Amino acid sequence: MAPENSQQDWYQRSPEGYTVCIFGRVGSGHKPELNRVNWGSEAYECSQGYAYLKEHIRILKAKGNGKIPNLGLFAYLYIALAIFQQQSAVEFEELGSTFFTSIDLLEAIEAKFKTGLNVRDIHFTGVELSDWFSDMALALHSGYKISQFKELTQTPDNGMPKVAYNWVVANYACTSTEEFVEWVTKSRFTVCGAWFSLGAETHGDALGKRLVFFDLKAFVEQLMKLGYTVCSIRDHVMRNLHGEYRQLVFAAHNLGEEKITAFESRLASIAGEGIVALDLHRSVSLDVTKATKLSGGGIHLRKKADNATMSGTEFDWGGIDLYESMAQHAELAGNAVDAAAARALCASWLLLKKWDSLMAKCPRICLYGAGKYTHKLLDVLSGYNRPLPLVIWDDVPHVSETHGIRVQQTPTSFPSDIEVVVLGSDTFQERMRSRLSVLSGVMPEIVDLSH
Repeated sequence: MAPENSQQDWYQRSPEGYTVCIFGRVGSGHKPELNRVNWGSEAYECSQGYAYLKEHIRILKAKGNGKIPNLGLFAYLYIALAIFQQQSAVEFEELGSTFFTSIDLLEAIEAKFKTGLNVRDIHFTGVELSDWFSDMALALHSGYKISQFKELTQTPDNGMPKVAYNWVVANYACTSTEEFVEWVTKSRFTVCGAWFSLGAETHGDALGKRLVFFDLKAFVEQLMKLGYTVCSIRDHVMRNLHGEYRQLVFAAHNLGEEKITAFESRLASIAGEGIVALDLHRSVSLDVTKATKLSGGGIHLRKKADNATMSGTEFDWGGIDLYESMAQHAELAGNAVDAAAARALCASWLLLKKWDSLMAKCPRICLYGAGKYTHKLLDVLSGYNRPLPLVIWDDVPHVSETHGIRVQQTPTSFPSDIEVVVLGSDTFQERMRSRLSVLSGVMPEIVDLSH
């Protein structure tokens, strides 16, 4: 009987599915060691909190040096907030507010350009599922006007113009394209990064969490009917492990001509340093061929058999798929060193699987060759407490024993007690087979584990 799943919101929609964050050690020739495992919300907070805190520190440092991360996108939000604040109180809402680092970004931009935005007078609304993230946001921003909510449907209408921001969180938080439209139209000006399918809306999951790839055509058309313009900032077709999707970074607004003119004037005054002009009259192109194609990035998705639903990467915790998945994640992140290390671990585990299968049917095994490959194989077998071969043959033995196994001169005939000879090389297999073919007696099975 599986334990009751009490954290359905935390990447755990399957009744017996649990998301975990594991701190441990993996290594060739060693069993995986686990030091700590966090489940559900703690798994998410441990994994994501580290990245978000690093970003928070970067932005705090930017207040002093002027090198502001994500300046290009937040400059648009900064200007929109300043325009509205000239006439009334203004609200800023972030979907997926985490530590509300947006506050520090706005402060850093104001410190750089000094156009008069009073960040402490802005009413900040955060939509954040994690209580710990919300508590941290309040602790880090004492004295600011912050309200926090768990769901986007819980945010009230405060009767003031709203500027909003979201980076991909809508794909998890919204159940449909229509719900995404509804959230966008609660604000006068929104900057978003979101994922769209290359056709109709697609539903799936990632690590058990609901994931929606929105219908771009329906999204833009619905917003236009409501008086909004959707302006492209960046438009990319992204390829991940198992497919393509469209990542669109855009601004959606219903500012009106007077505020558009004011926006463009303010933007021109701070242009440069990564801040580019934004045409608030020009709607995004629905033609996917207009988007720039990129490789890598994004969430790692796996198409299911019906070729319509997507899910997070699944793997065998025994080792092979786990290490292969680690390697693919590292490659997509551009980390060749970690990718190579993970593939080496994968190769070691594959050796184990082959050895276990061989030992199950033929336990009396001889290794032929006492070189580097044999030593690597014995390291792995010893590290995982696997049965070792009976003997090692070598044409020119330089040692009499290794890993507790006798090393001897290759015999002139096959002993009757040897059932299998495993080639101790991943390079000279054919030469070794030829050498064994001259031995007298009944030849046992010759096995190459390197392929």
